[in-house]
Amino acid sequence: MELTKGSLKVWKNNKVIGSVGPGKAFGELAILYNCTRTATVEAAEDSKIWVMDRKAFHTIMMRTGLQRQEDNIKFLRR
Repeated sequence: MELTKGSLKVWKNNKVIGSVGPGKAFGELAILYNCTRTATVEAAEDSKIWVMDRKAFHTIMMRTGLQRQEDNIKFLRR
């Protein structure tokens, strides 16, 4: 997920431990490793968040990795 507008409070064990501002991504570990979220976020003001589901995220990561591998092979063949 990526915050594009506003701000978020980050909570853990009933304490605010940080904040998220525009342009920052969060929640990627849970998507990557299919694990429990390590903290909770709460809007501190009106906010806009872009959300991507796990399948779309993995598809993009796979394509990016394959493209990077192809680029490396082309470079090594020169």
